[in-house]
Amino acid sequence: MLGFFLGFFILAIIIFMLVFPAKGKYLSERINFFSKGKDLGFSAAECRLLFQLAKKTKIAHPGALFWSKVQLNGCIRIFADELLKSNKFDEDENQDFLFKLFKLLKRIEAEQKAKQQGIKNTREIEVLTHVHIVKEGAGSSRSKIIENSTAFLKIERPNGSALPINFQWTDKQISVYFNRKDDAQYCFESKVIAEHLPSINGSSEGSLDIMHCDKIDRTQYRASMRATTNCSVFLYPIASETAGMEVIPHVKCILENISDTGAAVLSGGQTSAGAKIVLQISLLKTVNISGTIRSVEYNEKKNTSRLHIHFDIMKPNVYNIVMLYVLGIIKDSQDGEAVQAPAEPETEIQMTDDFTEPQKEAPARWEWEE
Repeated sequence: MLGFFLGFFILAIIIFMLVFPAKGKYLSERINFFSKGKDLGFSAAECRLLFQLAKKTKIAHPGALFWSKVQLNGCIRIFADELLKSNKFDEDENQDFLFKLFKLLKRIEAEQKAKQQGIKNTREIEVLTHVHIVKEGAGSSRSKIIENSTAFLKIERPNGSALPINFQWTDKQISVYFNRKDDAQYCFESKVIAEHLPSINGSSEGSLDIMHCDKIDRTQYRASMRATTNCSVFLYPIASETAGMEVIPHVKCILENISDTGAAVLSGGQTSAGAKIVLQISLLKTVNISGTIRSVEYNEKKNTSRLHIHFDIMKPNVYNIVMLYVLGIIKDSQDGEAVQAPAEPETEIQMTDDFTEPQKEAPARWEWEE
C-alpha cells in the first residue's frame, strides 16, 4: 500500500511539471537544492533559510551556493547583517547555522584550489616570493627571491638566529619552502652555488645563488582566510592549565594579521617558540583564543619579535566572530565601531599565506604575509 501511494505521488509530481512547466522547474530546483543541502549536513529548516537567502541575493540559480564562494560569501554577509541588526547573533541555532556556512565556504575554496594547475619547476617562481630555507644543523631561515634567471635563483642571504657563527652557505644542500599566492604550498631541494656577503657600507645585505630544480612538490592547498590589521591585542602566557588569566602578567601587542587558524603578532623584546598563550582581542565582544607560538622572527635592531601563532580549535561562537572579522563584516571595537557591514559583497576572498606542515619531513608551521 505504501508503495502504491509513493508511486502515485511521484506520478502526480511528473504530471504537474508537464502541465505547469514554469512551476515545475521551480519545484525541481527546490528539490535538488534541499537534497544537496541535506547531503552537506544542513537540516530541512536550514535548507529553507539558505534558499531564502539565495533569493534575497537574487541568485539566478540558488544551487550555486554549494559551489560558488562568491555567491555564498554574499549570503553570509546578508545573514550576519540581519542577525546583528536584530540582536539575535548570540542565539545557539543562529551560531550553529553560521558555523556551517563558514565550513562550507572553506570546503568550496579547498575544492577549487585542488583543481588548479600549479607551477612545474623553479623557473616559474615569481620574484619577491617569500621563502623559508631549511638546512640541517642551521635551522630554518626566512628569505626572499630577488632574481630568477635562466641559470639560477638569487635569494636574500638568510640570517636566522639558529645559524652557527661564520656559517658558510656555498655548496650546501638546502630545502626551500614557499607559498604561491592563491594557489598552494611548494617545496624543492637545491644547492647553493655562490654566496655574496653583505657589503661593508651596508648597501647590500648579501645574497645566495641557488640551483634551479625541475622537480617541485606541490604540497598543501591553502584554505584559511586572512585579514590584515594593525590593532592592539593582549597576549597572556599560560603558566599552567589551572592558572587564571587575570593573575598572569600580560603583554600588549600589535596584531598584524589573523585567520581562522592562526595569527601574526608583533611584540617587544625576545621570546621563544613553543609557549602556550591566550590572545585577547575586542571584536563584537572580547574574545579569548588559545594557541601555541609556532615560530618567532626576532629583529635584533628593533628588539621586536614577530610571533606566528597557531590557534587551538575554537568554539563555534568564537570561530564565527573571527570569520566575520576576516571577511570584513565586522571590525575591531577599539575605535567604538563594532560593526561594519559592507553594502556589496567582495568578489574574492583573501587567502592566508601561512605555511602548513606538508606530509613529507618539513619544518614547523610558518605564517607570513606577502
